[in-house]
Amino acid sequence: MGWLSIGEFSAKSHLSAKALRLYDRLDLLTPQRVDPHTGYRWYVVEQLERARRVSMLRRLDMPLAQIREVLDLPDAEAADAVGDFWCRREADVASQRALAQLLLDTLKDTESDMYEVSTRPVPTRALVKIGRHLAADDIAPFIREMISILTPDKVAPLGGQAGRPFLRFHAEVSRDSDGPVEFCLPLSDVHGADRVRDQLPEARVNEEAGGTEAYLTVPKSDLHSTVGFETLHNWVQKNRPDVTWVPQQIFLLDPESAGPDDAVVEISAMVD
Repeated sequence: MGWLSIGEFSAKSHLSAKALRLYDRLDLLTPQRVDPHTGYRWYVVEQLERARRVSMLRRLDMPLAQIREVLDLPDAEAADAVGDFWCRREADVASQRALAQLLLDTLKDTESDMYEVSTRPVPTRALVKIGRHLAADDIAPFIREMISILTPDKVAPLGGQAGRPFLRFHAEVSRDSDGPVEFCLPLSDVHGADRVRDQLPEARVNEEAGGTEAYLTVPKSDLHSTVGFETLHNWVQKNRPDVTWVPQQIFLLDPESAGPDDAVVEISAMVD
């Protein structure tokens, strides 16, 4: 077994000594041996392949915690994990590109033509609301959970356009910010409240006054983009500057069964 000092291993792996010390602390790439007296780290040639994989995954901007998980998988499963990660990265980049264009349009005081904003009346409705603090990655599982529990045979949904379930955002939701958010389902009447509470004891049911909402439609291809929210926010600031911004995401179609151009959600906000 040929021993390599941290300097030699750094030269062969093209990873800095600082990076190697960090990866050691995170159990990503630990030395084969650490001298108990001097603290010197010693590696072996066989570890260079793992070092190369760490380096490549970092260049893909994969988080260090996820890299550790991928490295511990068999090669076939690791390949699937990297493929899934890269699909999400490409979707993120597409979303960021569209958001950057919207910001440029805003700074140049030009109108974005990506979405058309419309308005419509909303009737007075009884709403069942379930609130949670959720980060971006928790949203989809939460929606699936709520829809699977609040089925038409267990509650009395309102039906029609005004009866579609929606998510209401009371603060920013991202990978760093966790809302809070509310899942809302319009009911045909408040008398369905008891059946709802049987399913979800934390649920609140109350009647909300009707009004006017501004909205735009988002296709599946843009589902993970924030451009729809920002476009509507710009419209509200320009046309209803006195309104408090509380955006909603209304669910139209299951994304799993939708085509890329199918409308799957609407972004809306009450403006009157």
